[in-house]
Amino acid sequence: MQDGTFPASIKISTRCAGWRESAVNAWFDNPVPAKQGKRSATRRR
Repeated sequence: MQDGTFPASIKISTRCAGWRESAVNAWFDNPVPAKQGKRSATRRR
């Protein structure tokens, strides 16, 4: 998640986190664009 290669988690409660199934499924289908998208967002800053 820190490298932008896996979808960010969503806080469910104080001590619980989860992931959107659609985001994880999209990552399984093609993990590379998630990483590239993170890098391009970082470069814009």
